[in-house]
Amino acid sequence: MRLLPLILALLAPAALAASPAGTETLRICDDGGGWPPYIWQDGSTADGTPILKGYSVDVLKRIADDAGLDFKIDMLPWERCQALLKRGMYELALGASLNPERERDYMLSHAYYQTTSVYFYSRQRYPKGLAVQQLPDLKKYRVCGLHGYNYETYGLGPKDVDRGTSQFPQLIAKLHAGHCDLFIEKREVMVGFSLTDAKMKRLLHDTRLTSAPVPGVTATSFHMMLSRATPRSRALLTLLNAGIDAMAENGELAKLRKRYLP
Repeated sequence: MRLLPLILALLAPAALAASPAGTETLRICDDGGGWPPYIWQDGSTADGTPILKGYSVDVLKRIADDAGLDFKIDMLPWERCQALLKRGMYELALGASLNPERERDYMLSHAYYQTTSVYFYSRQRYPKGLAVQQLPDLKKYRVCGLHGYNYETYGLGPKDVDRGTSQFPQLIAKLHAGHCDLFIEKREVMVGFSLTDAKMKRLLHDTRLTSAPVPGVTATSFHMMLSRATPRSRALLTLLNAGIDAMAENGELAKLRKRYLP
């Protein structure tokens, strides 16, 4: 990033010097279920190492390469990733929305992408649609969600959402089986799944499944989430924020968005 050679030169050595266990590799975890087009697994290498692709991977690689940092991403159940991050077993997680608990327990980078929210429901069960005119109307229905995901943006607390599954196919199956009336997801993520996962494409193109915008919700910002329990976390936060800001200013973030969401 041509705008940042001085700050990167200053920050990277500080980060490396504080690196735990004497390693320069940045330890990252993310949601094992995938979150396309931001991150997903696209096969494996000959030795079984997952090949990870996506917008978040590209943004991170751009910043890390300029800082001389290597990184390794482990795909874990999302709730486990967050728990290990909090304990300092990992330094960073990608693509986290904001809520008070996360702002208390972690450090969060500047936003590096935004998403729009829609709710999905069964056209077969509700041919005339759902009566959702404003955000509180969601509570009139049984809402399903994914284990460890954040739904506070929609005014839904832990008791308002059945989070008994961690995979989208099971979530859609619960909807069609009548175990819930709707689930909420990001439009961009559903587009990402339809482009990268054949099974999900079939499920999302099922004529029984339909969607509508969530009323009263602005675009949701997503951030990189850092552990407070690792010695170089503040240096890494400064590094990530500088990189994200520079990529936004020079148009690189916009180009990446177009690549993954044409």
